[in-house]
Amino acid sequence: MYFRYCIVLLYITNIKARMVWEEVKEFKGIAVGSYKGVDRMVSPQSSLHPTNLYINSKRGEIYNIRTFGHQIGTQYKMEVTASESGDNVYKCSKTTGKNDIRDLDNKQLFFPKIYLNFYRCLIDMFPTVDGRATIYSEEKYSFLAFLNNIPEKKDRLRLLASLFLLSNGINISLEIKTNKDKSVVLVL
Repeated sequence: MYFRYCIVLLYITNIKARMVWEEVKEFKGIAVGSYKGVDRMVSPQSSLHPTNLYINSKRGEIYNIRTFGHQIGTQYKMEVTASESGDNVYKCSKTTGKNDIRDLDNKQLFFPKIYLNFYRCLIDMFPTVDGRATIYSEEKYSFLAFLNNIPEKKDRLRLLASLFLLSNGINISLEIKTNKDKSVVLVL
């Protein structure tokens, strides 16, 4: 019984808000069914879990993993210039192309490969341009250019949904075929 109160106190001190035990259960676990009158819960282990993302979006919090996630090690550079008065002016900016997964050698031992691939995909999909992460890229072979070359918006969304399902281990058919015009097409 005291353990329950300790857990509630821990949540209160960590999120700086008051929550009742039922709210804690709703936030930190998903009830998947009942067994002998007791709810069986699945606890999300990462901030990417749909429950956490939904609650963060409802509360208005922005969780930009690519820019602010501690899992991604962003390299910075410091430039020192002299002002007109002779004082040093320091300018800090992010470097492009030097981002990597933080502490990769140690994480390979403990993290599932899918998480490492996810963070690598985030780094590759959202390059750092002028010190900020963006999806826009001027390269003609980038993922965004590929998506923009798909004429129908519903086909773009269908492709993104298919890639998302594949990344979660759901087997769907994706084929590359040559049509009558001798052009290569992706068939969902």
